[in-house]
Amino acid sequence: MKGRHNWMIASMLLVLVALSSGGCSTTDEAEEGTPGAAVQTFYRHLGDGAYDDAQAMYSAEAREIVADPEMFRSWAEQATHQGSIDKVVIIDSSVAETEATAAVEFELGFKDGSSEAYSVELVDEGGEWRLGLVLPK
Repeated sequence: MKGRHNWMIASMLLVLVALSSGGCSTTDEAEEGTPGAAVQTFYRHLGDGAYDDAQAMYSAEAREIVADPEMFRSWAEQATHQGSIDKVVIIDSSVAETEATAAVEFELGFKDGSSEAYSVELVDEGGEWRLGLVLPK
């Protein structure tokens, strides 16, 4: 009887661990092809030091403003706290009725436990969500 009781407790613990670990990895990721996913991909590129890939995710208008690679790199290192982004949490995302523009509010969480809130407007360019300039909240 005691062995069966221990087996039931162990089984319940395994189920709880599986549910809790699975939930963490899926709830933070925005659905692919959405404005939120574009923001997360942008910051993933920045965190990985793939500055050209991140810069390519800007809208045509924003790329004109961030054209200088050295200035962009300097901003990216500051914005990512030298690559220490732990997570990008989408707080709110809305797409305009025309489906040509969107707005995303998000929070960057850093490895030191701090966080910062931002917002960004996106535009649909050729079927891809492209970021405007990111603004602090």
